[in-house]
Amino acid sequence: MPCKKLGNTSTEIIQNCAKLLCQNYLEKYNGNVEYANEAVLRHIRISTNLTEGNFSEIPEENNWHKRFFPENVCEKYINKTAD
Repeated sequence: MPCKKLGNTSTEIIQNCAKLLCQNYLEKYNGNVEYANEAVLRHIRISTNLTEGNFSEIPEENNWHKRFFPENVCEKYINKTAD
């Protein structure tokens, strides 16, 4: 199974996925964390149709999007400070 290389649990897999996305966009935007955050969140919203859902009404403990993809998603997964 190709996802196994990202982790053994669903939490590990989604966290490692977010980290890989951040690394990719940090490279693309020459280390600019703000641009990387925006790109990751934009693509996650597009790929999961989040614009059609209302995640603000979901209790925090059940909100997977907020848990794994907060506004500072790249700071969360990569120890990097803004330039």
